[in-house]
Amino acid sequence: MSATIPNAVRDQIERAMADPERMMPSERAALEAKGFVARAPLVCDLPPLPIGQQCAVCGCTDDDCSGCIRRTGVPCYWIAINLCSACEDAI
Repeated sequence: MSATIPNAVRDQIERAMADPERMMPSERAALEAKGFVARAPLVCDLPPLPIGQQCAVCGCTDDDCSGCIRRTGVPCYWIAINLCSACEDAI
């Protein structure tokens, strides 16, 4: 016979499982053993980025971000479909 978990306790467990990085490994394992599944937080809502994109500001591409490296000292990454991280402040 399984015990029924009160709604308030269930809500607290679900909130904790929504951010599993803040839980101790033993707490997480115990809750997962009881059937609760840890959910990873959503990273972003952007659609998948197309292959071969180009930054609308500087013109860098997946194959060549040398201009961004010269300006910032590090490679850029995509923050939007047509905007690289080096040009984020330009808009």
